[in-house]
Amino acid sequence: MYAVFNRGRRILLYSLDSRIAFTYDVKRNSWSVLDANFGLWLGDAAVVGDVMFCYGALTKITWAPPSSFHVRAYDLEEKIWLPHHVGGLEDEGVLPPLADRGQPGYISLIRIHSRRLCLIWAKLFRVDGYPKLNVHCTKFSIHRRPGKRKREAQFYASNLSHVQYVLDGWCILRCFLMGSAPPVEEDTIKERRKKNEGHDGETSGVERLS
Repeated sequence: MYAVFNRGRRILLYSLDSRIAFTYDVKRNSWSVLDANFGLWLGDAAVVGDVMFCYGALTKITWAPPSSFHVRAYDLEEKIWLPHHVGGLEDEGVLPPLADRGQPGYISLIRIHSRRLCLIWAKLFRVDGYPKLNVHCTKFSIHRRPGKRKREAQFYASNLSHVQYVLDGWCILRCFLMGSAPPVEEDTIKERRKKNEGHDGETSGVERLS
């Protein structure tokens, strides 16, 4: 797993075997340990502000039950995992099926907009002996409900969309975003906020990430 943060000045690398997260300082050309017990994480991570989002499980052992795998948030400044996984992703089909949570095949989390992420996972199957990949893409916006302390903040997903593709082949090696991200739909966001403000203050206390 890897992630780029601090405006491209630092790169995080994680080893599944050692469970250690390292950071590389691009300007200083130096390595350091970010977290010596990083947990069990799969695929690549996405960074929004000073928070990194990953798919995996908080565990100190080499195995975790499938139900413990979620999208979680890591505070890069405090160097801690936030206690709650990202909410709003509980609907069927949004995450890999429960039986495949710990071994989904390929999985990766990509930032496709300033506050919008895409979770991609793929599962191998066969048709008449030929390999096929069932590829799922779940896109969602991320927002934060602050706690009394920064480390108590909880993140939620909204504006979900899900598509599914069938591709020929054995596996996916890497996914990445090509080209520029589309502009922020400010008019749509403003209209949504006005609409939500009229629903008994549903958006009260919700802070969007910058």
